[in-house]
Amino acid sequence: MCFSVDVETVQEFKRNCNELFHLGDTALAKVITLYPYTINAQRQDMEEMVDYFMDVGIPRSGVAMMVERHPQLIHYNLEQNVKPTMAYLRDDLGITGSHLVKVILILTFMFFTK
Repeated sequence: MCFSVDVETVQEFKRNCNELFHLGDTALAKVITLYPYTINAQRQDMEEMVDYFMDVGIPRSGVAMMVERHPQLIHYNLEQNVKPTMAYLRDDLGITGSHLVKVILILTFMFFTK
């Protein structure tokens, strides 16, 4: 399958990632390599995801780590997948703080389930 984008799209994605996640060039290259379609992510969706994770207590550095390791997270549906899963992890299982980041990094696939 062929995937192509224009230079402006890549530059905008790079700018958005640097501003939102503070990702350097090496991390950004890893994100694009792991999940090329991430380049098409809308800034508003990325901002909402960052804001949500920070609101539940995950620092920006933790969000950046999650995106770097699992860039597809940017495309997950916040309302249908991410929020219910986070509520389960925090409220039902009592996982918080740095432990929450670790669980998300290990079990990112949970955000696809309903």
